[in-house]
Amino acid sequence: RGVVGAIMVVAAVHGFAVTVLYGDKFIEQYGKDPSQIVSDEQCGQAVAYLGYFWLAGEVAGVKGIVGFALVGFVLFRLFDIVKPPPVRQLEKIRGAWGVLLDDVMAGIYALTVMQILFSVGWLEFLGQ
Repeated sequence: RGVVGAIMVVAAVHGFAVTVLYGDKFIEQYGKDPSQIVSDEQCGQAVAYLGYFWLAGEVAGVKGIVGFALVGFVLFRLFDIVKPPPVRQLEKIRGAWGVLLDDVMAGIYALTVMQILFSVGWLEFLGQ
């Protein structure tokens, strides 16, 4: 339980740091939000998975972890593609911060929706 959560914290911090430290160099070389930068996606996806901390007592076994990961991935991609406010506005920030912050916000949306769906029982298949 704690190991998966700790890994997500490390992944989020790593993705955040790499994007902020090296993102502007990639943008200069490849243009706005280049596909060569994936650390922003890593950070945003890890943020979505941080919910495992709160649900770890209820999400059990391989089935639960895989299900949680699948739901988190789908929700993160949905918010990253649709870009509801303020995701689209954050994307317009210049430089590495804009590349990063839209994905972090998409991760926050995914995390929030997963928490709500789990709390109302719509993700019971993730339980024990």
